[in-house]
Amino acid sequence: MYGMFPCGIYSAMLACDICFEMSEDEVEALMNDLRQWASDAQRGDQAELARLLEVPPQRITHWIKGRKIPNLRDGLKLQAFLRKQRGKK
Repeated sequence: MYGMFPCGIYSAMLACDICFEMSEDEVEALMNDLRQWASDAQRGDQAELARLLEVPPQRITHWIKGRKIPNLRDGLKLQAFLRKQRGKK
């Protein structure tokens, strides 16, 4: 569950009932990085990312298409993954 407050902060409720906040710019940057990675990805890379993040493959698709944003745990894992990928270039 997530939403945007009038101040421009995204909030997501985790399974452990801890609320975290990311600025709209932080969320947008993470999603842009993911979309850039996806545009360069090879066949099977999204499935491998889903396996690494321990999420269903459809969730990666939802993030890429902007239907959903990751929760804190997934967002941090995604951020770490994307940083590693940038280091490989």
